[in-house]
Amino acid sequence: MSPVSLVWEDLRFAVRLLLKAPGFSVVAILTLALGIGASTAIFSQINAVFWKPLPVAKPGELRSLAWSAYRPPFVGGPNVIAGPKVGPNGSVQTFGSVSYPAYRRLRDETRSFANLACWADLGETRPIVMRDHGFGAVHFVSGN
Repeated sequence: MSPVSLVWEDLRFAVRLLLKAPGFSVVAILTLALGIGASTAIFSQINAVFWKPLPVAKPGELRSLAWSAYRPPFVGGPNVIAGPKVGPNGSVQTFGSVSYPAYRRLRDETRSFANLACWADLGETRPIVMRDHGFGAVHFVSGN
């Protein structure tokens, strides 16, 4: 017998078994479909977040700026990002956010960086896109 005829024989046998127990067949097919769909969705997210390089010229040279203060900042809320404590005995708190005017001045007057960009995390909200709604993170980002 040729390999092609063996494959057709196996397929006919599989179809007969599936038709013999239709309840089990439906459950098995739905389970496979759900598993494949979930795996594809999870892989797409992991690929976009962890494996795909950022769309910049040299992503390995990106840096995050932080500033420090001996006293807590006078501003609060979701846009003040606390960083690690540094200095003697961890007495200096660092922060990863600055005001927009401070960002513009740093961007325009810096000579140490090729470019400077900023972002602000607005937290989780319920945006409505194309009549579909759900929770999502919202960020303001600079155009560069």
